[in-house]
Amino acid sequence: MEENKKLEELTFEEIMNMLDKKTKEVQEGNLDLDKSIKTYEEGMKLVEIANTRLDNAEKKIVAIKRNDEGQEEEEEL
Repeated sequence: MEENKKLEELTFEEIMNMLDKKTKEVQEGNLDLDKSIKTYEEGMKLVEIANTRLDNAEKKIVAIKRNDEGQEEEEEL
């Protein structure tokens, strides 16, 4: 649980850098099967956190783009 809390405190950019490193580790093929699986699982957790951050950012943008009547004005980003 403590590790998850630390992940939640990272910036989006830090999460993406960690995901990039884990992807490279697995792609290099130098890990044994167990370590590859563990690294993959850690990467998927990072993807989940990154997707949540992106979803939250999109909601904020939509909220900011409400028109004067309080209706959403969706614009393609």
